[in-house]
Amino acid sequence: MIIYLFGATTPTGLAFEILCKEKFPHIKLVSISRKSKNSYFVDLDDPNTFKPNSKEKFFIVSFSPIWKFASFLDSIFLRKSFILKNLNGIITCSSSSIYTKKFSFNKFDKNLYQNLNNSESKLIKLSKTLKISLCILEPTLIYGNIGSYKDNNINLILSLIRFFPFLIIPSRSGLRQPIHCSQLATVAIKKIEDFLNNNNENFSKLAIGGDKIINFEEMLYLIQSKYSQKNKLSRCFIIKIPNRIFYFVLSPIVILSPKLYESLLRINADLSGFIKVSNILNIKEEDFPLQNDNLLKK
Repeated sequence: MIIYLFGATTPTGLAFEILCKEKFPHIKLVSISRKSKNSYFVDLDDPNTFKPNSKEKFFIVSFSPIWKFASFLDSIFLRKSFILKNLNGIITCSSSSIYTKKFSFNKFDKNLYQNLNNSESKLIKLSKTLKISLCILEPTLIYGNIGSYKDNNINLILSLIRFFPFLIIPSRSGLRQPIHCSQLATVAIKKIEDFLNNNNENFSKLAIGGDKIINFEEMLYLIQSKYSQKNKLSRCFIIKIPNRIFYFVLSPIVILSPKLYESLLRINADLSGFIKVSNILNIKEEDFPLQNDNLLKK
């Protein structure tokens, strides 16, 4: 049995690699990348570069952009379907944006929703045709640094806190449910285990988030307090203003960048209510934020 791991050079991909080798030492893990020299080279824009072992059954786990991954597999199926004859199942990472950005008004987010929706539909159709198991993970805000790989969410907030002496936010902010990359990787490991034990349905979608549901203001303070000792972030002040004034101050931005404007408006949106990791794994709830690879050291 082989597991082909796409997106191995992401924080979640690296976390999965560490956990998979520990959980399934008898299964060969092939980490795929078009960047790292230490990984098996495959270019998602060129289906001909994927040459799985023709004699062994395999799973595919992907933390690469789902629109690239779905088109990649679809092209293989249309051109060389025999390559997938030993494929037993697919676990792929999508995004909760398929729900939260469905009714966005800016072009970028509209296109993102369409790409996510079309990609999921392609993979569902492919899994039904090949009669294989498929699990689509739809995580909310992913954070965490594993090794040299860093997330683009919490690290962006950290950069803002370091750079600006103060941040202005609306007095009422929306809920968030951040998920650590190693938590997401652990869910993927659980689904692999289900695949191996035949304990899962042929198709599943899991819209998942972390265990703590907090508002945006609480998230800022928790990040600031957790990282302040090492990075001197306590100098940045969080200033709250009435929501109407906040929206008024932001209004000129819509002319320059509708995408940025809508992303700032989402500070007041509730982006939570997803399945908690602890409920899937049947474990105790974890605090926020989890730092670096602390889950991997347990």
